[in-house]
Amino acid sequence: MEASQEKQSSSVTSQRNHYQCSYCQRTFGRVDHLTRHIRSHLQDRPFRCEVCDKAFGRQDLLKRHATCHDPSEPGSKRQKRASALAPRVSQACKACAAAKLKCDEDASCKRCISKGIPCDREARSIVVGEKRITQARSETTDALGHAAYKESALGIWEPTQRDHINSNTKALSVLGESPHDPIILSGLDENPSQQFSPLHSSLRDQMLLLTLNACKPESKLAIIRAFPSPEILSKLIQSFFTHHRNQPDSFIHGPSFEPNEQGPEFILALANIATTFADSKVLHSLGFSLHEVVRVSLPKMFEQANSLTRSLGALQAFVLDIEMGLWSGLKRKMEIAESQRQMPYTMLRRGGRFGRAHQSASPPVAEDVGNALHKKWLAWIEQESSNRLVYYAFIMDTQVSIGMSTQPLLSFSEFKTPMPESRDLWLAPNAEAWKTQYLRKERHENRLSLLEYLRESAEIDDTYDISFCRLIILCGIWGMIWQGLQTHAVLGKPKHSDAASKLRHQEILQTLKCFVLNMPEEEETHSHDASSTLLYELVQMHLHMPFEEVELFAGKGDQNDARHALPLLLDWASSEEARKAIWHAGQVLRAAEQFAPARLRGFYTIALYQANLALWAYAVVSQVNGVEKEQSLQPTSAAVCLNGPDSPTIQRFISRGKPGAVSIKPHSSQGDDESISLMDQEAIVDNVVGILGANFAHCEALPPLVENLQQLLGNLGRAATSIRDYRPT
Repeated sequence: MEASQEKQSSSVTSQRNHYQCSYCQRTFGRVDHLTRHIRSHLQDRPFRCEVCDKAFGRQDLLKRHATCHDPSEPGSKRQKRASALAPRVSQACKACAAAKLKCDEDASCKRCISKGIPCDREARSIVVGEKRITQARSETTDALGHAAYKESALGIWEPTQRDHINSNTKALSVLGESPHDPIILSGLDENPSQQFSPLHSSLRDQMLLLTLNACKPESKLAIIRAFPSPEILSKLIQSFFTHHRNQPDSFIHGPSFEPNEQGPEFILALANIATTFADSKVLHSLGFSLHEVVRVSLPKMFEQANSLTRSLGALQAFVLDIEMGLWSGLKRKMEIAESQRQMPYTMLRRGGRFGRAHQSASPPVAEDVGNALHKKWLAWIEQESSNRLVYYAFIMDTQVSIGMSTQPLLSFSEFKTPMPESRDLWLAPNAEAWKTQYLRKERHENRLSLLEYLRESAEIDDTYDISFCRLIILCGIWGMIWQGLQTHAVLGKPKHSDAASKLRHQEILQTLKCFVLNMPEEEETHSHDASSTLLYELVQMHLHMPFEEVELFAGKGDQNDARHALPLLLDWASSEEARKAIWHAGQVLRAAEQFAPARLRGFYTIALYQANLALWAYAVVSQVNGVEKEQSLQPTSAAVCLNGPDSPTIQRFISRGKPGAVSIKPHSSQGDDESISLMDQEAIVDNVVGILGANFAHCEALPPLVENLQQLLGNLGRAATSIRDYRPT
C-alpha cells in the first residue's frame, strides 16, 4: 500500500516538474526556475549593477545588492548592510591581507583610502614568452565576450527539438489569423524600374501548392487564407529587379524576364529576396517562412527531373535561396544554407559552366533586324547570364569564406569562364538598343577569364562590367591570401621567417598593386562602387592579421582559446603588420559610409564588424603592452586618422609606428569634428554602430543580421571597457 502511494506521489511530482535540465537531469515545475538553474551551469550573470558593474545570476540578488548603493539610507546603516551582504572577494589587497581584515573588490579598497596608504594586490599571472601578464578579472571580460558571441548570429547554433521546418512556416498561419487585413507593402519601390506581365493565378496556385506540401495539415487552412495574392507577388517581383539592376554583381536579366514562363520555385525565390528589402517586419516574416518552402522544394525538384540540374533558371533560384539563408541573421538558416552550397557549385561545374562555351553566341552586325536580331539577343542573354551566375556563385563562396573563416569551396584556378560584358549591354532594354551598344565599341574576340587575368595581369577595359570584374578579381586574390594564411597556421612560422613565405606574401601584394593599376578610374567609368572598395580594404586587412585568433581572443571560443591566442596577438600588435591591418580596417569604415541607403547589408555588415574587431583587438592588446598611457599623453591633433585619406604621415606611422596616437574620424551623420581615440573602444564601437544606423536611418524594420551585429558590437564595446584584467608586471 505504501509502495503504491509512494509510486503515485512520484508520478504526480514528475508530471508537475515537466521542465528538465539537460545538464544534470534535475526537473522543475516552472520554466523560469529552470532558466535560473541553467545559468548556474553556464556561469551566466545577465543582471548587472549600473553603479559598480558587478553581475548576478538572479534579479533578486541584484536588487538586494543595489540597496548598498542607495544614497537615501543613513551611512552607518548602508555600510552595515553592505558589509553583511558583500560576498567574499576574489583577492584581498596586500595591506588588508597582512592585517587579516576584510577587503573589497574596488581598485583601491575603502580601508586603504581612509588610511591614506597604497592599495596593491598580488595579481595572478600567466607567462607569455619572456613577459609576465597579470590577470585580475579576466573571467569577467571573457564571459562578456563569450556571452556576446553566443547570442549573436555568428555564434554556434545549438539545435533543440523545437527547431524544424514547421517552426518556420508557422509564421504564415499567424498571418492568416486576420484574413481581412491586407499585407502592407511598405518599403517597396513605388516607381519600379520595369513593368512585368501580371502574374497568372495558376502560377500563384502552384506556389501555394509548394507551400502546403511543406507544412503540417493543421496549418493548411490558415496558410491558404494568408498566402499572398498575384498582385502582391507581382509587386515583389518588380521590387526585386529594381534592386537587382543596381547591384554591382547583377546576374538575372531583367529586360527579357517573363514571370509567367518561369517555375514556381524561381518566382518564389525572387519574391522572398524582395521581402528582405521591404521596411516591414511582417514582410520579413513572410519571406523567411516562404524561404523554407523553396529550400525544401528545390532538392525535390532536382530529384524528380535530373535534367533541371542544367537549367539556368533552376540554378539561379538555388543560388538566390542559399544566399538569402546565408545572410538572414538566423543561426538555423545560416548553418543550413552554408551546408547546401556544394550542391549548386557541383551542378555548375559538372554542367561545364566553369569553362569556355564550345560555341559562343553570334555577335550582332549592322544588317541584323527583326526576328534574326531578337534571336541573337536572346542567345547572348543566355550565355551572359550563365557567365554572370558562375561568377556570382564564386563571389558568394568567397564572402562566406571571409565572413565565416572557412575554406573556399571553389578554386580561383578553375574559372575559365569569360568575365561579364559591359553594363550598358547587360541593361539594354531591347534587341535594337543592345545592337547599338554592341557596335559602338571595338571588342576583343577572346574575352578574358579570371584565370587569364591572374596569370597575365591584363588590363580591364570598359567593354567589361568594371564593378562586377573588380569583385571577381578580388575574390580570386582572396583565394591566394587564404592559402597563405592556412600555410602559416599549419606550420606555425612567422609570416616572413623564411624566403618562400616572404616571396609568396610579396607576390600577393604585387597582384593587389596590379589590380589597382589595371582598373579604369572611376571618373572614366562614371561609377563609384563602394562594395569593391570595401572588399579591397577588407582582404588587405586580413592579409596583415591573424583574424581567427582575434575572434577567439574576443570570446568566440572559450577562455582557454582566448588565453592561447594572446601570445600571438602580443607579438602582432607591436608589428608593422598590425599597423597595416588597422589602417585598412579604418578604410573599411570609410568605404562603408559611401554605401547607398539600406545597402550596407548581408556580407558587408559582417565586413564592418570584422573591421571594428581588428581595431578592438589592436587597442586592447596595446593596453596589455602598456601603450595606452603613452598615447594618452599625446595631443589628439597629432593622432593618425585611420579612416581619412592616405598621406606621408600615415606611411610614417605604418613603417615606424610614429606618431603613436591613433584615432578615428566620426561618421558624417554625427556632425562632430573631434576625432575619437582608438583606445576609447566604447566610443569607437558606437561610431561603427552609428555607420550602420545611418545607412538604415529611414528604415523602421532593420534586417535581422544588422540588428544582431549591432548588439554584438555593443557587447564587445562593453567588454573592451572592462579589459583592465591584463596588466604587465
